[in-house]
Amino acid sequence: MTLADTVLPILRAAPSTAQLAPAGYPATPVWAYAIEGAGTIPGPEIRVTAGERVRHRLVNDLPQPTAVHWHGIRIGNAMDGAAPLTQPPVPQGESFDYDFVAPDPGTYWYHSHDRGFEQVARGLAGALIVEDREQWLGEPGAAMRELTLVLDDWLLDADAAIVEGRWDDLHAAAHGGRMGNTVTVNGRAYPDLDMRPGERVRLRLINT
Repeated sequence: MTLADTVLPILRAAPSTAQLAPAGYPATPVWAYAIEGAGTIPGPEIRVTAGERVRHRLVNDLPQPTAVHWHGIRIGNAMDGAAPLTQPPVPQGESFDYDFVAPDPGTYWYHSHDRGFEQVARGLAGALIVEDREQWLGEPGAAMRELTLVLDDWLLDADAAIVEGRWDDLHAAAHGGRMGNTVTVNGRAYPDLDMRPGERVRLRLINT
C-alpha cells in the first residue's frame, strides 16, 4: 500500500550500534528503528492520544525483508503488519505506509513481524503509548509523572557482539527468540532511575 499523495514521517529500519553491555565493553552492532537520525535501542517512542492516527512510512534498509506489527492495537488486518499473514514482507530497499487510528488508551509496543525471532532479538522494537483522552497526571491521588521501561534480553559474546547462528532452531522459534545473557532496561544494562522519596510514579512496563 502506498499513499502516493501523502508524505508520512519515516520509520527507518537499519543497522546501527548501541551500548548494551556495561561501560568498558564495545558497542553492539544491532538493527534498530529511527524516525530521525541514527537508530536507537529501543526504537523511538511513538505517543498519540486515543482516537488519533498513527502514521509512518516504514523504509527497509535491512539486509532482509521486514514488517512492523503494532502489538495489541485493535486495528484492521491491512495495517496490522503480521507478515506474512496480513501483508507481504517489505523487501530490502522498499517501503510500506502504515496509517491507522489507535482507538484504545494503553501501553503497547511495535516490533518486527517477519523473522521476528531474529529481528526483534537484533533490536527491532519500540514503545507505542496511547494516552487517555482526559488528562490524569497530577490529579489528586494520581501519579505526578510516568516512566516507560522497555525490558529486553540479549545473547552477547565476550566482545558484546550479538551471537550469530541458531536463529532458526526449535527453541528460538517456539519462544519467539533466544534466551539472552544480558538484560537491558531502555537499552542500558544496570540503569539508574532517579526517584524522589514519596513520589508517585506510573510505570509503563513493556517486556519485549
